[in-house]
Amino acid sequence: MRYGVVLPIQSIGQDLHVFLDQLLAESVAAEKAGFDAVFLPEFHQARGGAVISPLIVGASILRATEKIKFGTAVLAAPLHHPVRLAEDSIMLDWLSRGRFILGLGVGHQAPDFAAYGAERSKRAEITKELLQVLNHCFSGEKFEYCGDHYQLNAEVTPVPYTDPRPPLWVGAHSQKGIERAAEWADLWLAD
Repeated sequence: MRYGVVLPIQSIGQDLHVFLDQLLAESVAAEKAGFDAVFLPEFHQARGGAVISPLIVGASILRATEKIKFGTAVLAAPLHHPVRLAEDSIMLDWLSRGRFILGLGVGHQAPDFAAYGAERSKRAEITKELLQVLNHCFSGEKFEYCGDHYQLNAEVTPVPYTDPRPPLWVGAHSQKGIERAAEWADLWLAD
């Protein structure tokens, strides 16, 4: 059995630099205690401020630790461009020598979609296309993709450190979401 810790994304009334230092200290302590991974969710528009970029904070966590994995649990996939997400994931995978886990979901916070100008009503179909595009991105080969939401011509390099790509977990609560996880992910994540 493996154990992970979902880190808090905010601490109201505390200076952000103190809170970020605390997240690093908690990650180091989790590693020393034998935990396998630490995770950060993604939320925007939080009252009082929060960790709004789990990938950047995750890079800091990975540099502060030696063995523990870091993952996103989960990113709101429709708020991310698939090529950029693939590039960031590949860099975290290389930086950590394979200790990064990419967790994705359809997202649900209406204010987050409004802030990004993303169509919340199409989040499931956008996520499915994003997962298809990520597969192409992680291949290291030139590809063209022409879908309803993405029209791309790209070649993402370098290839991931982890073969064939960093572990991909899909968070879902609905039957269709579970089916999406079964089709595209290494693991279905539920809370």
